[in-house]
Amino acid sequence: MTAQDRLWQMDAFRRNANGELAEIMGSSMVRHDKTQRVLQFRNTARRIYANLPAEDRARLDDYARGVNLFIAQHLDSKDGASLPPEFRLLAIARSRGAAWTR
Repeated sequence: MTAQDRLWQMDAFRRNANGELAEIMGSSMVRHDKTQRVLQFRNTARRIYANLPAEDRARLDDYARGVNLFIAQHLDSKDGASLPPEFRLLAIARSRGAAWTR
């Protein structure tokens, strides 16, 4: 349900934390992205995940599977037309290789 209602927001927040906003927002975000990469939010999240109890990791894995199912179902439509409009406006091509991870 979250992906259905908030996929664009989820993707933007992920890109923000990972230092990948310049890819979609342009070169004005490069400095921001460099800072985010120095802060290593992605690596911190991976360490936290690795140290969670198995039960909690399973919940996060299930959540990611649900997001990926939603994406896969909507990528099957012509040009991803069923994805949120922000993806089309910014010409963001979601590929099957860009899976949502926990």
